[in-house]
Amino acid sequence: MELALECLAKSGHLRLRVTGASMLPKIRPGSYVSIRRASLAELTPGDVVLARTGHGVRLHRLVGIRGTGAEAVWITRGDNHAHFDPPLTSGQIVGVLSDVERPPRVSWFRRIARFA
Repeated sequence: MELALECLAKSGHLRLRVTGASMLPKIRPGSYVSIRRASLAELTPGDVVLARTGHGVRLHRLVGIRGTGAEAVWITRGDNHAHFDPPLTSGQIVGVLSDVERPPRVSWFRRIARFA
């Protein structure tokens, strides 16, 4: 993941495959997302941001900004979660969602036929 974040920092763009379900129904597991580098001044509540955490990265919706300047904290939450994430500092936000490529839906018939 560190290499991917370095690519985002240098090129300004990153494409990732989503593994979790925290952003359902907007972003399904298996979707590919495009992330672009963005300044903090560009971000507004409602944007989906990529943030670095102690456990890797998290792609969640920005729901609020508390404080200003160096004292500001960024509040995020997964669309499929009832709880807010721990507050983020400005240095933890690394990009904003620019596009979602949904995976093709596989019918139940095709799933069963694969094992026959």
